Amino acid sequence: MVTGRKTTEAPRLLDDAEIERQMEVKRVEIQAYRQSRGEISDRRERDRKLRNTLKALQFRLCEQMQVCCTSSVVLQN
Repeated sequence: MVTGRKTTEAPRLLDDAEIERQMEVKRVEIQAYRQSRGEISDRRERDRKLRNTLKALQFRLCEQMQVCCTSSVVLQN
């Protein structure tokens, strides 16, 4: 048997069922953490793609505005 890690006045011996329960609690916590990290990673990736799309759109818009302004200057001369 293994003693518990928490410091108490009297050490508490853990039986196999308690050890298994604690391990299951840890597995659930780790699984929840990994799922949360995965969701955050997915959200960041979507945000990155959206920023890149908006950046490209803004770049094309600026190019069109330059062509428009250049054309009107040429037409005025």
